[in-house]
Amino acid sequence: MEKPKIMIIDDMAFELDVCTTYLEDKYEVFTATSAKNMLKILENITPDVMLLDVMMPGINGYEAARMLKAEKRYCEIPIIMISGLSDVESEVEGFAVGASDYLYKQIRKEHLIHRIKVQLMLRQHQIETKAIHSELIAISKNKKESEVI
Repeated sequence: MEKPKIMIIDDMAFELDVCTTYLEDKYEVFTATSAKNMLKILENITPDVMLLDVMMPGINGYEAARMLKAEKRYCEIPIIMISGLSDVESEVEGFAVGASDYLYKQIRKEHLIHRIKVQLMLRQHQIETKAIHSELIAISKNKKESEVI
């Protein structure tokens, strides 16, 4: 079975190393040091969950999340914002731009793994629900067509 893909975007090499160490046993981990690098990597992969640092030079995490949520290919990928900012306003802004969750640095391994598991589970349920919905629409359409005949 293929490992879920996790992309970590953070301008701090130490944070990338810590998160990668926490995750590499269970997940296929991709890292980027900026939103610009993230976009290049996304040309070749579609992650199952993204960990996105808020404070980065150039395009910050909030703007990167807005960009991702505006693109059909990426809009349903769960984003977990990561930040050294622990004020309520920063967290609220993260959710406002489309984050599914928000973690504060210094990230604890158990918290990170649990939050990723929850997002993967929710995403899987979303995919299954869409598939069931599509099946029901097809059944309904076929039933209506057979009633017309």
